[in-house]
Amino acid sequence: MRWQKLFTASFEESLNLQDDKISGAYSQKAYVETIEVEQKRGRFKSNFIYILYSMLFVFGLNYLLVIIVDGIFHTNPDELTLPISKINFLPNYVFYIGSCLWLSLIVIGKRISQKFMLSYRLHFHSGVTYLFWFYVETNLLFLTFFAESLTRVGTLLFLLLVGLIGYVIIRSRNLSLLELMYKKPIEKKKIDQCISSIIGFIFKYGWGFVLAGLLLKFIFPSSTGVRTDWIGYIGILAIWFILDIAIIAFETYLIFPYML
Repeated sequence: MRWQKLFTASFEESLNLQDDKISGAYSQKAYVETIEVEQKRGRFKSNFIYILYSMLFVFGLNYLLVIIVDGIFHTNPDELTLPISKINFLPNYVFYIGSCLWLSLIVIGKRISQKFMLSYRLHFHSGVTYLFWFYVETNLLFLTFFAESLTRVGTLLFLLLVGLIGYVIIRSRNLSLLELMYKKPIEKKKIDQCISSIIGFIFKYGWGFVLAGLLLKFIFPSSTGVRTDWIGYIGILAIWFILDIAIIAFETYLIFPYML
């Protein structure tokens, strides 16, 4: 299979990934920053920062999702605009299981003492395992909110759409990395070229559109509250969809080439 060739390339062939227009600069910057962090490993200040960041952004953020779901799940149904699922898909034990698994992977990673692997360990725990944990909890949160109103068929179609687009993104990235790694042209379909162009455009100019949107919202506020009509419903559903695709694209286009 083609994707297996990504893991059987020689060291010299893998260096070709640094020429990637999307992930090349990110990988080099991340590697330099990680080397600097590893040089400070073991110091009190460094350990304190690790613990603080973990408590705030890893455990704190993920547990916040649990609190949000629990609070809304136990709200009087008459006070809600839309019905939520009768099943809480994000109970407390999901957070505890995720915490144990994440910490277990860190402990296992401590057994890897090869110097060349240390620089990738931090990004693996933050950009792969934690982000996967966050991705799962976020989807369980939205599933609790939308499963009832979307119905089983609608929810299944939504998840299938996300999975299909995710597959297209991963497949397109796989082909572009193989072509770059082995310096051999690979026949691509128009959809693959289109996906690569769109993702590259988003990574390059996406923040500009976000900032422009926030600026326009600040200058021309349309309302002072949160919309609770069907437009607000579709907006939140769109956030779920965009967040899922964004995480898949981030992992596929930035983190995966760096780990290779």
